[in-house]
Amino acid sequence: MSLSIIIVLQITLVSLLSLLALLIASSQLHNWPGRLMVMLCVTLSAMMLGNMPEEFVASETAAFAFRLLDVPTTILAWLFVRSLLDRDFKMLPLYWVLAFSFCLPLLVYRLDSQGITDILGEPLLNAVNIYTLGLFSNLTFDVLKGLRDDLLEPRRKLRFFFVFTIVVLTIVSTASEFVLVGDTRYLRVPFKALVFLPLVFATFFWIFRVRSNHFAFPAPVTATKHMKDELALTYKEQSLRKRLQAEMDMQKVWMQPDLTIKTLAARLGTTQHTLRALINQRLGFDNFSAFINRYRIEAIKSELADPNRSDTTILEIALKNGFNSVSPFNQAFKAIEGMAPSEYRSKASKETDRL
Repeated sequence: MSLSIIIVLQITLVSLLSLLALLIASSQLHNWPGRLMVMLCVTLSAMMLGNMPEEFVASETAAFAFRLLDVPTTILAWLFVRSLLDRDFKMLPLYWVLAFSFCLPLLVYRLDSQGITDILGEPLLNAVNIYTLGLFSNLTFDVLKGLRDDLLEPRRKLRFFFVFTIVVLTIVSTASEFVLVGDTRYLRVPFKALVFLPLVFATFFWIFRVRSNHFAFPAPVTATKHMKDELALTYKEQSLRKRLQAEMDMQKVWMQPDLTIKTLAARLGTTQHTLRALINQRLGFDNFSAFINRYRIEAIKSELADPNRSDTTILEIALKNGFNSVSPFNQAFKAIEGMAPSEYRSKASKETDRL
């Protein structure tokens, strides 16, 4: 690859990333996806600028400063994809730990490369790359798993292609660290620029052409804001809604831990697409789990507040009402009620004692 092509690639990507960061920063810094995308644009630009050919580098100090700035690039990409998948995304303690454990060894490697420290060198970089592949392989699994739960059809399709593309390109980019070695080492950054350039162009297309609710950029909304009056439903929708209500209230299908939208649609004699549209557009739920968990949590709340059930463990109650394990149950309960199940039970018990 000629020097001129390398320069054009890197300068083009930096220019596009800078413009993209400005566009996002102007309206989306109030949410985590916007913040993470801006930071990702900055660190990707730093990666390009810190690896410019020597003829175009102002000083070794400046190049090294850029290289330090690009340390969190990969983990920011991972967090950004996470934020797109989760409308209520927050920087959980686990995410901070993962970010720190990723950035620290890479920072040490950067210092090693400048002779500032002398710890592990190349093996440290290989460990970071393996860590990266593990993170994004897990993310790929989560993307595929979450597809069937999303109720908004356009978002399901676009989210899959956009997020899956980010994951694949990051894995390919990381794999280049193992392939481009020795005499071809200088091609690593140009290769990454070539890999991410189409994604940046696609992101511009996404920002200007797709609807805002395809990802998690808008502020979260509650289901009640989307509830439609019964009169607004068509005859077919009213009929389907009544059958759905009967399945949920009388048959209590939500107690089945393996219930899927495919299974429920078959029970109702309709298609998955039609059922998704009803639950999303008429009942106001973004995903199938949120819809099902509303019923489960209401039943669980009744049992937690029942003095006659005080000796029954919370796990037993959760499993009885359709949850497979305690972790997803705790998350769902806290998301709906704003407190842990144990705290809810304790408050309910105190209120019962006062009565």
